[in-house]
Amino acid sequence: MKLPVLKVNALPNLYKHCSTVYVLHIDLPPQSDDSFMQSYWEYIRAQMYQIIESNFVTAQATRVYAEHEECIVFKSNIEQKQLAEFLEYLMAEVDEYLDSAPEQAYRFVKAMIFEKGAQVKLFSANKVGDDLFDSMAYDHSVFTYRHQRKSRSKQLCSPQEYRPIYERQMKKRKEVKTVVKEKQSEPQENGYIEYYI
Repeated sequence: MKLPVLKVNALPNLYKHCSTVYVLHIDLPPQSDDSFMQSYWEYIRAQMYQIIESNFVTAQATRVYAEHEECIVFKSNIEQKQLAEFLEYLMAEVDEYLDSAPEQAYRFVKAMIFEKGAQVKLFSANKVGDDLFDSMAYDHSVFTYRHQRKSRSKQLCSPQEYRPIYERQMKKRKEVKTVVKEKQSEPQENGYIEYYI
């Protein structure tokens, strides 16, 4: 059976090249015109990954970056039912914060972790399939949140709590842009030194 391949630049600790892992990827809602909400969704997803990583220590949950996408990899001893229930509670909390929350979804796939630039192991060569984000297994593994549960606790940041964080980020970006513009507006010296003999 061919497995989709998760290609990473560097392997996380305790994971071996060409080993079988479970990959969790939380989908962001479709792009919106509101930059605040888009930034909020990215922040919430990062918070969810951090909470999952700290709660599923026995399954050795580890965040990795693969092809500009952040996801979590687990060893084979992950309790899938417990993870699904935990994700539903987190998504229910987001649903409570937002009145008209878009449909939330996540993907959970069995894959092979592969370090870029390394050779395929001899016994794993016949298991190597397509790239994870282009594979059919990834496309067919979508789980959508059903908006049924109530959240048990407050673990995520609400939009009201995120607003000051967002404003600080925007202020820093404006400061950086003004510094860059000031440097560009200064006249450039040609770098030549004139010597008189």
